[in-house]
Amino acid sequence: MSQLRVRSLLAPAVLAALQIEPAHPYMIAARLRAHGGHQPGRVKIGSLYAVVRSLHRHGLIRAVHTERQDNRPRRTVYEITERGRVELRDRINELVQVSEYELPAFPAVLATLVVLGPGEVSGLLRRRRDALQTHLVAARTALASARNQVPWLLLAAREYDLALRASEVDWLDTVLRRLTRGRPALPPAPAGLEGAA
Repeated sequence: MSQLRVRSLLAPAVLAALQIEPAHPYMIAARLRAHGGHQPGRVKIGSLYAVVRSLHRHGLIRAVHTERQDNRPRRTVYEITERGRVELRDRINELVQVSEYELPAFPAVLATLVVLGPGEVSGLLRRRRDALQTHLVAARTALASARNQVPWLLLAAREYDLALRASEVDWLDTVLRRLTRGRPALPPAPAGLEGAA
């Protein structure tokens, strides 16, 4: 069982990047964006630095040297420690085997849609579906290009994300068909409860 106090999902990603090769935080961020399940907007350099500092403080990584290129500030290059390797394996086992479901915002708001009219619900869901479909087309093209340059296992997170989004598009199509057919959003109230507050 992982003893890691750095609970951010960036922590195992940083450890894995450093197990492959020592790097400074900007290089780690570039690798995560290119190969991991972290979309470009999701790897915030400030959050990454906080995770790196915490991993360093806990002895899971160590600074090996600093480097400077051109007029850029000095950058510290880190490598994973043996303790970090053990922690990474434990955390990977924990994350892969234990299904901890964190409720995303969209499923949490679905039940509230009953306060809107069917036309408004259809419009909102159709816009979400169209945006997802547009994303899928672009992401599939990018993934096909990356397959020629990157080992397939490094692209597994992208494939997983695409599978989830494709499933959501299918589900949204089903819901939109139900709404188009005028299927009631709610079952009728049980007998004797009509008008009950």
